[in-house]
Amino acid sequence: MTPSVIDSAKVSKGDKTAADAARLFKIHPATVSRLLARSSTAKTAYAK
Repeated sequence: MTPSVIDSAKVSKGDKTAADAARLFKIHPATVSRLLARSSTAKTAYAK
């Protein structure tokens, strides 16, 4: 697993905030939110 997969799992579970993940990867917190939203949409599409 890559660090981004591990962190996205922690953020979605509530163990970390999006701001924590953003600081770790030195990106804007909004970017983390957009990526998580895209990830959850993709999971829903594959589940069907």
